[in-house]
Amino acid sequence: MMCVLFLLSLSVSLATYEAFQLFLKRHVLGIFSVRLSLSNFRFRSANREALYSKSRNAPVLYVLSLPQTSLMRFFFSRSIYVVLSVWMMQKLEVTASQETKIAFGSCNKHQKMNATSIWTSIERTNPNAFIWLGDAVYADTRITFEKRKYFGEKFHAEAYAAVKRFPAYERLAKKARILGTWDDHDYGMNNAGKHWEHKETAKELFLDFLDEGKETERRLERDGVYESYSVYEDDEAKRGREVQILLLDTRWNFVDGSTPEDGEADILGPKQWEWLEKELMKPSNAEVTLIGSSIQVFAELNQMYKAVNYKIAREFGKSIENWGSFPSNQKRLMRLVSKAKERRVIFLSGDVHVGMIDVRAPGCHLPYESIDATSSGITHVAVEEVRPKWVTYFYKKMTPSKFMPRWWYPKNIVPDIYMGLNFGEVLIHWDKNSLDVNILGESGEVVVSKEVLFSSLEAPKGGTTAEQPTYEECFRERSMSDFQKQWTFHKAAFFIVFPWIVVLGFGLWAWYVLVVKTICCNPNIGRRKRRSKID
Repeated sequence: MMCVLFLLSLSVSLATYEAFQLFLKRHVLGIFSVRLSLSNFRFRSANREALYSKSRNAPVLYVLSLPQTSLMRFFFSRSIYVVLSVWMMQKLEVTASQETKIAFGSCNKHQKMNATSIWTSIERTNPNAFIWLGDAVYADTRITFEKRKYFGEKFHAEAYAAVKRFPAYERLAKKARILGTWDDHDYGMNNAGKHWEHKETAKELFLDFLDEGKETERRLERDGVYESYSVYEDDEAKRGREVQILLLDTRWNFVDGSTPEDGEADILGPKQWEWLEKELMKPSNAEVTLIGSSIQVFAELNQMYKAVNYKIAREFGKSIENWGSFPSNQKRLMRLVSKAKERRVIFLSGDVHVGMIDVRAPGCHLPYESIDATSSGITHVAVEEVRPKWVTYFYKKMTPSKFMPRWWYPKNIVPDIYMGLNFGEVLIHWDKNSLDVNILGESGEVVVSKEVLFSSLEAPKGGTTAEQPTYEECFRERSMSDFQKQWTFHKAAFFIVFPWIVVLGFGLWAWYVLVVKTICCNPNIGRRKRRSKID
C-alpha cells in the first residue's frame, strides 16, 4: 500500500512539474529566456497544452504515466520545482480571480475586417466577455450615391457568417462569452424602428449569430433582443463577485413621435420598460451593473446646435440618434436607475463612430457620478465618411455637426473623444474596489481612460445629495455664447476664405490654358524663333 502511495505521489509530482514548466512558458518566457529540459523523461500520454486551464485560473493537474527512469533520482532532483510550482500556481490563481475584464465595441463592417488588426488586439486582451453594442454587421449598404438598401436575408446571414469565420474573432469566441444587442444596421436599415418590415427575420439571424438557444425566452417571447446576464469573478464555476449586464433594445419598439399614429416618442416600448424596472428593482448580489445601449445616453449635442441654428440641430438629430434627443425617455431611464439605490451603474454605448467617456457630476442625471462610455468604430470611423463633393456638401459635412474635431470646440463642450478605430473595456479590480473604463486604439493602447471608485457610484446615504451642480457642469459647457462666437467665426471664415480659393483656382486654370498649354502644344512657336535667327 505504501509503495502504491509513493508511486502515486511521484506521478502527481511529475504532473505538477510539467504544469510549472507550462506556467513559465506562458507567463515568463515573454520577459526572460527560460528553458527547462525534460530530456531524461518520456511520457506515454500528455498534452502539455491541456495542463493549462482555459478559464485563466491556476493550471489544472492531470496524473500522467510514470517516468521510465529512476524514480528516486526524479523525486530528489525535481522536488524544488514541485514546491515552486505549487506556490506559483497559487499566486496565479489569486491574481486571476481579482480582476474581471469586459470588452465592448460596435460598428463593424465585415468587408473591412481584414484591413485592420483591431480584432487581434481585442482577442489578446483576454476578456471574460465581449459585448456587441450594435452594428455587428451592415445589412443595409449604399452603392455609390444611391440611398441605402436592404439586400435581403441571404446577404444578412452571409455577413454574420463572415464575422464568425474571421480568425481573430473565432479565437475570441472560444475563450470569452459573446453577448450583445443590436442597432439599426444589423437590425436591417439605417435608423429603422418599430415599423421595419424585416425585423422578425433580423431577430432570428441576430440570435443565431450570438448562438442563442432555440427555446429561450429571449427568442420566443420577447418583443426584441433585450436581455440580462451575469459575469462572475470565476465565470466558469459561476461563483465569486458578480457583474450584471443589462442590454437594451433601442430598435424593436422605437418610434420618434413624428407621426400622429405613433403618439409620443418611445425608445424601448411598454414591455421593455416594465422588464427593465423589474431587473433593477429585484434583489441582486451584483457589485457593478453595466447597462448597454446602442445609442448614447448623455449626449446633448442637439442642445448645442439649437443654440446655433435650429435647422442644423433638427437635421443632426435625424442622422445621429441619442437619448438626449428624447428628453422624456432619458428622464424616465434616469429615474429608474436612481430608484435602484443599491446598484452601481455604468452605461455603455456605441453608434457614433468615435470613442469617448462622458462623465457627469453627481446630481445631473443620477445621485452619483454618471458615466457613459462610448466605443464605436471597430472597422471604420467618422472621419472616413467625409467625402466632399460640392460647396454645399463641404459646408454641411465639414462643420462640427459631422466632423467633430476636438480643436473646434470650447473647453469642456464635449468629453474627450478619440477619432481612430477603437474598442472599449471595463476592467474591475476586486481587491481595490475600483474599476477602469478604457477606450483602446487599434493596437490595443489605452487612448481615453477613467478610473472609478466603487464609492463614487453610490448614492449619498440618508437621501442627502451633494451641492446641486451648475448647468455648465451638467452639460459640459463652459459658455454657450463662446460656442456661438466660434460658430459665427467659422461661417465668416468660410465665406471670406472660400471665394479667394475659388478665385485662385480659376486664376491657375486660366494661366494653364492661356500660357502653359499654348507653349507646350503649339509647335509653331519654336519654328518662328528659329526662322528669326536665320533671317
